[in-house]
Amino acid sequence: MRLDDLKGRWIAGRIRRSNYYAPFFQSSLTLMQNSNVVYIENSKVGCTKIKKSLLELDNWPRRWNDIIEKEVHIHNKEITNMIGPEHLTGAGLVRILRHPSYFRFGFVRNPYDRLLSAYKDKILAPQKSPDKRNYVPVACKIKAKMTGRKSNEIDLDDTPVSFGEFVEFVSKQRSFDMDRHWFHQHLTMWQPYCQFHFVGRFENFSNDLAKVLETIGAPAQLVKSAGSKDNASFKAKQKFYDARLAEMTYLTFSKDFETYGYDKNSWLSY
Repeated sequence: MRLDDLKGRWIAGRIRRSNYYAPFFQSSLTLMQNSNVVYIENSKVGCTKIKKSLLELDNWPRRWNDIIEKEVHIHNKEITNMIGPEHLTGAGLVRILRHPSYFRFGFVRNPYDRLLSAYKDKILAPQKSPDKRNYVPVACKIKAKMTGRKSNEIDLDDTPVSFGEFVEFVSKQRSFDMDRHWFHQHLTMWQPYCQFHFVGRFENFSNDLAKVLETIGAPAQLVKSAGSKDNASFKAKQKFYDARLAEMTYLTFSKDFETYGYDKNSWLSY
């Protein structure tokens, strides 16, 4: 067996062990079918918009909703015909992660903002949206854990999960138990195995996505569409964090703060 193939198998094994469940290995890396472009996915950091743009580029001039029936299908590689890591040999994986002929990019987000976004999108009121109903058991589990009650006794309409309960619950989770929408970003981003050409910021999402699309040769119309983001960053009208919740969040995601240079005191904006 070639050295690169052994190295790739080792990297794949390390990534599988660092991610919290097996399907995430396949979904967290996307290689375009018709371009040498590699996207490392980070949930709650504009991944749906990014994948729509890549799908349209790979099938230009068709739009994403002419290619797939439902938005949720954008994350299904069998439907979008994108390539995931399980489709690659060990040597192939090493090549796309390190060879200069491939353009590799991903996006990160302030951990305070990302955790708040996950709470508001998935945990606060999942019972009110057909698309979020699969998070009802998760929210009930959190409420039960934080109150000492049984999950089947929880009525989320009467007693929704508070942000404080959510933060405290997450702070006590092991990495392997975390949902991908608040899982550690440095592990999601395949650090240190992927040699990135560009790591964009959610805080500058439209401009950074436009830079990526320009770099990989997208048509001007597609680059321009990067200016309209599907999921706007949450700028809370009320303050969700206090010093105690901020400290718990920082300690839980300290490696993300350090790796991507986010300020420990930036919780004051949320």
